[in-house]
Amino acid sequence: MLAALVTYDAALTLAQALLFNLPRARGAFELAVVGVAVAAPAVAAVLLWSARMHRPERLVRAARREELARGAAAPSQAGVSFAEGEERR
Repeated sequence: MLAALVTYDAALTLAQALLFNLPRARGAFELAVVGVAVAAPAVAAVLLWSARMHRPERLVRAARREELARGAAAPSQAGVSFAEGEERR
């Protein structure tokens, strides 16, 4: 969820820069500041998604076991949804 929120923030920051900041920028320094302001949340989003994709499978299994132990009846009730016809592992 955090990666999705940071991605949303990066998109909003880009929109703000394109619609508000760039038309008002008066020099190279201001353009550089806008570039850094846009790049920071975008890089953070990439890092968060990358970390999520490279999470070791043993941690995923442990998290699922903890969710089940807390009372979730099935993984689909613990925030994991399956498309129609997709098999559970």
